[in-house]
Amino acid sequence: LTNAIIQTAQVMFQVKANIVSEHYSGENFTSKNILCYRLSYLSPERVPLQVFLLYEEQLPLSTLSEMLGRSIKTTDQMIAYAIQVLSQQFVKRIKLYFPSEKAYTLEKTDMLTFDQLLQNFDKEYPPYSFLFNTDGHGYFACCIK
Repeated sequence: LTNAIIQTAQVMFQVKANIVSEHYSGENFTSKNILCYRLSYLSPERVPLQVFLLYEEQLPLSTLSEMLGRSIKTTDQMIAYAIQVLSQQFVKRIKLYFPSEKAYTLEKTDMLTFDQLLQNFDKEYPPYSFLFNTDGHGYFACCIK
């Protein structure tokens, strides 16, 4: 799973990602803004799966700046939506590494505050929870429960 995430980050964000922790537990990993997205999926048997993606703001902003050919410095409503779509594509690419897994359908995507994310962690710690560094583009985390 970590290799799939690292390779997907390299393709989508054009960065070299390195694993920092295989047991990320909701620590604040930056003094800057953290963008948190929760993607909620359901299997055909109605079994839920949640994927949390957390980004140090500069990572998706630099990616979107590169894609759009203009400098983006802050996250407004349009940029937040673009990052949401980017997050959905990120999970789709990771799923390609696991073709035998059940076909989960995306039901809902939410942007969370960091405090809302921590409330989720307080209820149930995700069994898969990784923190990555991206050599000059900031940190990001991927958590799956």
